[in-house]
Amino acid sequence: MRLAEGIYSDDVLTPVRAQICRDIEQILTLLGVEGALSWQSALAVQPSHDVIYLQGASAKRLTLSDGMIVDVTPSKVDNVHRLPIATGGKIVKPSLYRAIIENLLPGKVVQKKSDREGALHALRQHIDTILTGNPDGLKADLDVFGAVSSAIGVSELPREVAMAYDAAFARLAQSSVSHVAVDGARLALFSMAAERLQTSMSVVSVPDSRLASQREPMGFVESYFSNYIEGTEFEIEEAEKIVFQSGYGDAHPRSKDGHDIVALYKIILSPQVAILGSEVGIKTVRAWHRALMKHRFDTAGEFKENFNRAGNTKFVAPELVSETLRRGFDMAKDLSPGLPRAAFLKLVFTEVHPFDDGNGRISRLLLNNELASNGMDRLIVPTVFREDYMLAMKAFSQQSNIHPFERMMSKLVVINRDIPRDASRAELVASLHEKSAFCLPSESMWGVKPPMNAGDVAASELPAIRM
Repeated sequence: MRLAEGIYSDDVLTPVRAQICRDIEQILTLLGVEGALSWQSALAVQPSHDVIYLQGASAKRLTLSDGMIVDVTPSKVDNVHRLPIATGGKIVKPSLYRAIIENLLPGKVVQKKSDREGALHALRQHIDTILTGNPDGLKADLDVFGAVSSAIGVSELPREVAMAYDAAFARLAQSSVSHVAVDGARLALFSMAAERLQTSMSVVSVPDSRLASQREPMGFVESYFSNYIEGTEFEIEEAEKIVFQSGYGDAHPRSKDGHDIVALYKIILSPQVAILGSEVGIKTVRAWHRALMKHRFDTAGEFKENFNRAGNTKFVAPELVSETLRRGFDMAKDLSPGLPRAAFLKLVFTEVHPFDDGNGRISRLLLNNELASNGMDRLIVPTVFREDYMLAMKAFSQQSNIHPFERMMSKLVVINRDIPRDASRAELVASLHEKSAFCLPSESMWGVKPPMNAGDVAASELPAIRM
């Protein structure tokens, strides 16, 4: 499918405009464009937009597919409250503060390019999140708007911003609701993620479920790959023996690892749960965790009492877990059923990380439970795709950058379309072998027949991946 001159995609199911919005940073980079997304495009590049606006070193006007245009206005691109969409990328995106200010500036020329209604909606959501999660920080948040405004040369805050905060201070003064311990910064991040995922994931088509008679084979490989990501590593043939034959007795040195594979497999085959609010959500994840981890911890199913982290990522503090997770689950009700809500639930749970261990597996259960509840295929994350998956999660946690996660989810849907859902377990495993699913990312790539000795092949020798 053609996205722009010389740029094509193998994804024939997702509409062209949706793919352009999803992969805009990659497309612009391939077209040799550098600059900053601006005006309406600073808030979000959406399929409804005919024009994608940037500021760059020189004027350019490029035509993409399906009538979309890239309009680059000559302007000096500074780094004030702007970050690259992708690590090392040439396209930068402003922070929410700067995007709101730029879209509310007066002037006929600017207003033609701006999305004032979108900016006001984003401003209202942002303020509501502050009032809900950290009302004491409202004044400091307004100061950030003022600092950004001064830094980009705007002498006075847009009138709409000042009025919105005046109204918020009035609401705060009238409120007698006591402050609840919650991670306000995470709630603001969730609010941004919800708005983005509602737009980007709604246009990604997940096939209808083909699992009616194939729950056992797909459930097994889902458990295998989900455990492998977390370091519970077995050869696939050994995992089959554990699940479908004698398993490992308690005396075996890897009995607990074997229990991980079996327990997760059983949860996957259990009935789906419609998670439409915090009460059901918290009850469900605790039950899953208890079933998954009871062979490892006496406290399985209980939220953590100590901080946990992954590398440089520090997750939500123990005393803030319950309320932060509750509000995140409640936010999910406003998203469309299926992939938008599934992706959001996964992000919320991963970011809160409420348990001492098992969080990654539970987050993927949330994703697939939501998909299956709506008659859609569950998604597996093959080992060969693990690096893309982990980097996307890290970009969101460490940089508040959701774009890699959006691209990763879209690619994951494409990958899973290639998996034969009507095969026996032996046929399914053989097909996954042929697609290099069990290889490490440095050894091969999805869809390519694995080398005879995968460990001897350098990643640089592999063929390029088409978008």
